[in-house]
Amino acid sequence: ENMKTISKTKAVELAENSKGKFITVVYLTKDGSIERKLNGQYLKSKNPSKLGYFLMKEAIKLKKGEERPIRNINANTLKYIKVNKEEYKVR
Repeated sequence: ENMKTISKTKAVELAENSKGKFITVVYLTKDGSIERKLNGQYLKSKNPSKLGYFLMKEAIKLKKGEERPIRNINANTLKYIKVNKEEYKVR
């Protein structure tokens, strides 16, 4: 399968413009050792940063009714994003 490769900045733009739809991202955990896959909704932040962290509401945690479904995603470690059924590799 031939996946398009996009920049991290472009990936963040896609997330920002996802209009509350569910998106999937793959990124590295804080220590950079584990790739984590997350499905959820992009959250607008009061002080968005072009290439820093962005917030996502994690779908599975919402389903379970967990108190803190919000995850902080490091845009600099993004590897993959899926928006509107379109899949992209992130470089």
